[in-house]
Amino acid sequence: MLWPVLTVATVAAAGLIPLLWEPRYYFLGDTQIAYFGQWFHLGEELRGGRWPLLDLQAWHGGNYVSEGQWGLFSPLTMGISLAATTVTNVVAFVTAIKLGLLLLAATGVFVLVRSYDAPPAAAYVAGVAVTLGGATQYLESPEWVTGQMGWALIPWAWWALRRTMNGNANPFAALVFGLLTVTVGYVYGTLYLVIVIVATLVDAWLARNLAGAIRVFLIGACCGLVAMTVYLPGLLTASVTTRAQFEILSEGRLQADVPGLLASMIPTVLSPAPLTPGLPPFPAHYIAWFLPMLAWLDLRRVRRLWRPTVGLIVVLVVGVLWALGPNQVGPLRWPIRVLPFITLATIVLTVVLASKAMLPRPTPLRLAVSLGWTAAGAYLIISRFWDQRWMTLTSMSAVMAGLIGVWILSQLAVDDRRGPRGRPEVVMAFIAVWSLGVAGLQHSFYPHPPTAVDRHMPSHIAGYSTQASTAKGDVMVVGDSDALVSSNPDAARDFLVANSWYVSTHAVQSVYSPIGFTAYNQRYCQQFNGVTCPEVLDTLFDRDPRTGAVRADLLSVSSLQIVRSAVSEPQVLNPPAGWSVTEQTPWAVTWVRDHPLPAAGGVVWSSPGLDVTSLTTRTREVQLRVNAVPAQGGVVVFSRLAWPGYTVEGGRLTDPTDGHLLTVELPATPSPQTVTVRFSPPGWSLELFTLWLGLGGGLLWSLGSAVFRGPLMRSRRANS
Repeated sequence: MLWPVLTVATVAAAGLIPLLWEPRYYFLGDTQIAYFGQWFHLGEELRGGRWPLLDLQAWHGGNYVSEGQWGLFSPLTMGISLAATTVTNVVAFVTAIKLGLLLLAATGVFVLVRSYDAPPAAAYVAGVAVTLGGATQYLESPEWVTGQMGWALIPWAWWALRRTMNGNANPFAALVFGLLTVTVGYVYGTLYLVIVIVATLVDAWLARNLAGAIRVFLIGACCGLVAMTVYLPGLLTASVTTRAQFEILSEGRLQADVPGLLASMIPTVLSPAPLTPGLPPFPAHYIAWFLPMLAWLDLRRVRRLWRPTVGLIVVLVVGVLWALGPNQVGPLRWPIRVLPFITLATIVLTVVLASKAMLPRPTPLRLAVSLGWTAAGAYLIISRFWDQRWMTLTSMSAVMAGLIGVWILSQLAVDDRRGPRGRPEVVMAFIAVWSLGVAGLQHSFYPHPPTAVDRHMPSHIAGYSTQASTAKGDVMVVGDSDALVSSNPDAARDFLVANSWYVSTHAVQSVYSPIGFTAYNQRYCQQFNGVTCPEVLDTLFDRDPRTGAVRADLLSVSSLQIVRSAVSEPQVLNPPAGWSVTEQTPWAVTWVRDHPLPAAGGVVWSSPGLDVTSLTTRTREVQLRVNAVPAQGGVVVFSRLAWPGYTVEGGRLTDPTDGHLLTVELPATPSPQTVTVRFSPPGWSLELFTLWLGLGGGLLWSLGSAVFRGPLMRSRRANS
């Protein structure tokens, strides 16, 4: 147990390094404005006994089941969400979650490396190094937490797949980790799992292990069935979202590049071009400083290892091709997200090869080759970033010093006459400790992740209660509150951003959504993070041409939280009739209706001559009593988005009002009738069937394996 414990302790220490420069390091970017609020809201819903497929008051961000990343089917996400509702210190909680995911990944890599019969000390190095990759440190750990969750689960799923393939082990562990990966709802993580399953099938095929291949295929089938449940709602909803158009783009934004990968041993490696326009370059391509030690391998032994490691090679090749590809293929964007997966495969392959094929005493020539490789990597950076030459030379020197240190220790560990002496574990410990030093050097140059913006959201739950304090009913934010709080921390007393509003007591429709509802977003110029343009204030009080109703009425908006600097003083201080200014600060002005409307979801307009009464209004069902309908029929408009999945009994769906509001056409009827409008995600019956088939099939298989494996093994031993 020594090496697993050391892995946990070292990774925990490494995870604290960024906090030396930025105490909120793990509470930045999308983690701050998207994921924590999402966890908190989901946890509150679960505690209330509700499973929120749909949230009407969140509007473009309220189709949780179609977004996928809400993790409605994920035990891991649900557990984190429930825990989020119990904390007071948000930053401490999120930091603990992120460190926990780093530890999960590290221990998973440890057991994965051990499955290749590598020694524990080598597995320790891999477990530590995989958490220090540049993309993990500067992209996923600070902000893209669903990516971190999928990445942390993949090595465990890979280990369990190999275990099931090689040893006829119970498939339960492989199913658990595979399904946990899928249900996170992060499509990249699911695709990683697909690649790993294919690679494991290749391993089984080369080993002529038909039974093992069948077991791996069945595990993949169970995970695939559940993946249909997780992702099919989003695909069937895509026609109305911002992901409707299939495009293949290669604009250089958040793409990996060959020079960056070739120089990935330099901890401050920079790409030939900025990964994101307007932001400084940062070391996303860094993998591990000890990669040049591959020059010390005995090539004859390496040739004998190609068959056992071919699965790793498949994963690495596919990952690299993916990362170097277009920056958008349909809904898949930003291939730089694949770099943590590439880092994982590269480090595992490097450590496995080094543990089995490293020369006992690398020659000075081999050392020179590794140092030359490092110098070439530094040249690739300096030739494109001359202004960063001293930083690059410093990083290069640290890598070279580490390589020389390992080489010296390797020489001391072998005696020409007596063979090996000392302990190779000392060399491995040196590599791990030097990795921490290199990480510290990296963060001294790059203390803040450039893409992970701090919007200065409150660090404690109590801080989420001051914003829009006089608001009533459903709320919309007017103006760019994101830019305001990013540059003015004090403005966070008046404005939250995106999903941070879920932590407040108000129902705010200006939340985060990666998919949105195109017609709604265009009408109210609303971005993915809930930010709107100042012109939306005029739009809200315009009239819809079909109904003649004021758009704010159709949305059931009762309060507006306005960025004061976005609107002229005469306009912002003089609301329309029926509205009043209830609060003013240097940053915000709040408008509230004199008579607030009911929450979104109900009937907000009916055509002339139509007499309808709402019987029940629930999130997924509305019942109306239709007392009278004109001879030409009638139309009812609801304050809810016209997501695919609605059905009507007693009427029919018609074109959405204003392009986005659910609208029902009612036929003429001689007598009163009840009309029922229901919502279920499109394909819901099929999706529930595949969910239970995947879970049930996997559970029955696991139980059957547990029941029959014991007698079968005893029978085999008796016959042998």
